Amino acid sequence: MTGDPYARCGLTGNPFVEEPAQAWTEPGWAERTPADPPQPGQGVLLQFVGVKGAGKSTTLRRYRSGFPAPWRYVPPGPGRWRPLPVAPLVYWDELDRSPALLRAQAWRRAARTRATVVAGTHVDLAGEAARAGLSVQTFVLPPITVTELTEWAQARLADAGGTDWTLPPGDASRIATAAGASWRRAADLMHIWVADEVSRLAGPGQRPPSGGT
Repeated sequence: MTGDPYARCGLTGNPFVEEPAQAWTEPGWAERTPADPPQPGQGVLLQFVGVKGAGKSTTLRRYRSGFPAPWRYVPPGPGRWRPLPVAPLVYWDELDRSPALLRAQAWRRAARTRATVVAGTHVDLAGEAARAGLSVQTFVLPPITVTELTEWAQARLADAGGTDWTLPPGDASRIATAAGASWRRAADLMHIWVADEVSRLAGPGQRPPSGGT
């Protein structure tokens, strides 16, 4: 009998070890945003507002895969002072980190050239963009529903060999509530749930390592 408690429970490992990239190709990824961004040259900001881990960056990457355009990720620290690019279609990720002065300059340029800006932000920036002359469409990434969590979790478990694993409704509700809108937090909680279940099913002394492998 294998000494790997995950293998003894029918899993190749803990499927929630890795932070969920929320790639649009991932099985179980629930569509929570409009299918396509606005066309280039519309003089509009489409902003996705949400907490850390809610899927803002993934949404932008999904759009960019079908509608390539300049991308600017605003990092924390001194790199946030790098100017924002403006083009007929442009993607600005973590936009709220960019200093207000640079954002104001970029808004004016975008409005003047009728750019289409697709942005991810923790803070609603509609007022700034509108004052500069852009129209604004805001999409607030909502809390994860029990159904979304369950479908995503079951797909992840199946990929790891757990086709006979079931996430009980009570646990799904608890995890979805605790995660709020953050898929990253949901993955952390699902990692713990799987590890606890493996420990219970594999028997005493079979607590899997924290890495879940």
